[in-house]
Amino acid sequence: MKRFLRWSLAAAALALALACLAALALGAALYLAVEPEARISRQADITPAHVERAVQLFLRHDPRQLRPGAQDQLSLRQDDLDVALNYFALRFARTSTQLVLGEGTAWLRASTRLPPNPLGQALNLEMALSATATLPHVDRLRIGRLTVPASAANLLLGLGFGQLRELSPGAAKAIDSIDRVSLRSGALDLAYTWRGKAPGQAGLRFWSAAEQARIDSYLALLASQSVQWRPLAKDRAMPLAALVRPLLQSAALHSLDETSAVAENRAALVALAQFVNARETHALLANPPLAGELDGTPPITLNGRTDTAQHFTVSAALTAMAGSPLSDAVGLYKELSDAQGGSGFSFNDLAADRAGTRFGSMATASTASARQLQHRFAEGLPALVLLPPVADLPESMQLAEFNRRFGGVEGSAARSLRNDIERRLAALPVYR
Repeated sequence: MKRFLRWSLAAAALALALACLAALALGAALYLAVEPEARISRQADITPAHVERAVQLFLRHDPRQLRPGAQDQLSLRQDDLDVALNYFALRFARTSTQLVLGEGTAWLRASTRLPPNPLGQALNLEMALSATATLPHVDRLRIGRLTVPASAANLLLGLGFGQLRELSPGAAKAIDSIDRVSLRSGALDLAYTWRGKAPGQAGLRFWSAAEQARIDSYLALLASQSVQWRPLAKDRAMPLAALVRPLLQSAALHSLDETSAVAENRAALVALAQFVNARETHALLANPPLAGELDGTPPITLNGRTDTAQHFTVSAALTAMAGSPLSDAVGLYKELSDAQGGSGFSFNDLAADRAGTRFGSMATASTASARQLQHRFAEGLPALVLLPPVADLPESMQLAEFNRRFGGVEGSAARSLRNDIERRLAALPVYR
């Protein structure tokens, strides 16, 4: 009995000593990792030119058109990769990044701002990678003054890829198809063998199964609202507000805790964009909404126009998923593209884009703003206007006319008109 007690006390003492050593090691690691200032501080600068190159790259390597076993190679410019990485790091991790590509090497620097604490304001990361026969290998990783062994760094990188594969089926398809990543000065070359499904069976799904289920529930609600509208409206168009109100009311009911309001609003806006643009998204998505059920669906309008409702909902969903700078850049790219032989540059469309961006930002910027927007569409409250009158704004301008009248996108006349759009939107109660 005494021997058992001695062994028990010794084991307890050893466990306590190990716990103390672990705490000391963790404390020392944090002390070395956290630094007083962020070394990298950059803005999220996305331009229509970045969007255009991304669109052209997607069209060149459209996964919906690839057959299983198809092999190809794509090249990504350093400046595009650098901008995209910094944008999404800021958006989702409050982190500024800088990427530099060299011959067979890559250098990544990143700074994450921390909440107030006694140790410092930032985690600063420096990572050196080298090309291998397949994916790049981490040669060196430093976090502040702490050096992380290369083996541990590569393990963490592998875990990160694994997490991404679980979160996004689309990302999983892309990662599984990569054969080799080559690094050269100013560019990254990626060779792949497509391991997705055949054309006609493909489509893309970027979100997890849980997120898809949430989106599907809102799509079912929208379909139900549309069905109820048909006999009441006698074949008339359905105003977008008639969908937005019950949608946000349902989002409020499903926001069961402080962290779920943003997620519910985001899923609701993605569903709304898919529903309003159902015919356009049918070929893009893995599980298209309302497949086979589009016949008889009333047209959905905003300010009496179906294209305005489409612009609004796409911008709202883009903002909810990826932030307002990207949404604004996509909207501006679309208008510049239309001005080159299409329907023409339209400030009317741009106003709908900006209204959708504002709406999406309010819906997802924070728990407080998400709840506030839900409450503004509560049952019994007055109906809210989503877009002010904009029919007086110039549209249908080809590029030469647009440049002559407004001096291009950054011309003083164009900026003045965009400022006027912002004033009109700010005057609406829904955006205050």
